[in-house]
Amino acid sequence: MPSKAKTPRVYSPRGEAVNEVIYVSVTATEKSAIKAFARTTTGDREITTSFASRSLIAVALALRARDVKTFERLHATLAEDASCS
Repeated sequence: MPSKAKTPRVYSPRGEAVNEVIYVSVTATEKSAIKAFARTTTGDREITTSFASRSLIAVALALRARDVKTFERLHATLAEDASCS
């Protein structure tokens, strides 16, 4: 019996969150860049990520390309928070 793929779910923001949503589409080339970025930020460990986390990493890559100082400050803050946990 052939299996049917489930249709993707669409989550729509509600209320005030409508203005805060950023949609990110990721190409195959960007996916490989995201994997490389994730590997360097986790000490050369391979990590598996959900679509949401890949999207966040894509945003981080875009921020790094656009504003290096802000990216480095944010990355340092996150690294510090992670080391305290």
